[in-house]
Amino acid sequence: MKNHPVIAICQIIAVSLVNLSAASYAQSPEQNSGPRHQVAKTRQSKMAQSYFNQGKSFVTKGKHKEAIIYFTKAIKIEPNVPNVYIYRAAFYSRLDMF
Repeated sequence: MKNHPVIAICQIIAVSLVNLSAASYAQSPEQNSGPRHQVAKTRQSKMAQSYFNQGKSFVTKGKHKEAIIYFTKAIKIEPNVPNVYIYRAAFYSRLDMF
């Protein structure tokens, strides 16, 4: 069975994002690493995780367009999380929205 071109593109994007994520974690710590910054970052991470979970919930209900919306919200908050891009790309391809 021949792979669909979109699947191949998604795989390339996924590998690139994993490499990007690894590179960003390898960089030196941010200068703004005080307590207030950490609390704000934690809130952002929790909100992004909540959006990601809501997106996955829509997937289980078969509501792929809604899932894409929530994956996009998660990406806007935490752009260095490859899994969210992978999920979003997968459902874009399922809806032929590429």
